[in-house]
Amino acid sequence: MYDSYWDKELKQSRTKNVMAFGYVEELISDVMPDPVAYYMEYVKQKNEERETLLAEETRPRAFNTPVEINAGHFLLSSLLEELGVKETIDILASQMRYQFRIYDMPAQLIYARVICPCSKSKTVSSVFPHLYQSVPMSEDQVYDGCSFVGGPYKKYIELFNHCYEQYYKRDFSKAFLGCTNYYFETVLPKEDKQKGPSKENKHDPIIGQALLLDADLVPLCMQMYPGNFDLLP
Repeated sequence: MYDSYWDKELKQSRTKNVMAFGYVEELISDVMPDPVAYYMEYVKQKNEERETLLAEETRPRAFNTPVEINAGHFLLSSLLEELGVKETIDILASQMRYQFRIYDMPAQLIYARVICPCSKSKTVSSVFPHLYQSVPMSEDQVYDGCSFVGGPYKKYIELFNHCYEQYYKRDFSKAFLGCTNYYFETVLPKEDKQKGPSKENKHDPIIGQALLLDADLVPLCMQMYPGNFDLLP
């Protein structure tokens, strides 16, 4: 019996041996006349048990009263409050009639990236409940919010830049440009995921991100684009 898993270092699917049953001819007996059928059913039961364990409704969650509270994001929280972007973001999202405030979603994701960077799913289940004064939010709500903000994301960058420049002076004596790629577990390009070379010498579909910073390393703008950075117009 083997278990398939994704190797993050090699960036490929791998398998590992979980249990050895033995040779068919040695397993045949009055109790087990057909070892192949017997162990196929055994593996099927194990797969069902695993699916139940990983199912959304049975997966271990941290929504109950947490043992500890993280408050290390208070500086970022104070900065966001000072910028005063909450009201504008609420207006931009008012037409969607969400059951949660859009502002709370990016704000808590920012805090979570400082405290414990991880996937969106794990952030919702393991990080959000431990944030000081956190707002309860489901995984689906986070994905819906990201989809809504991700479409016109340039508006939000302009909003933050405008509010920032009201309090702090930009230093344009130097500018820094950084870029990175996001990979997907697919070999076929589709829509925004296009093939492009990288420093790892891969040619899988990717989405690139470029970030422009001023001399104080404060973001000026961000650009998402399909494929390699060299293809950016």
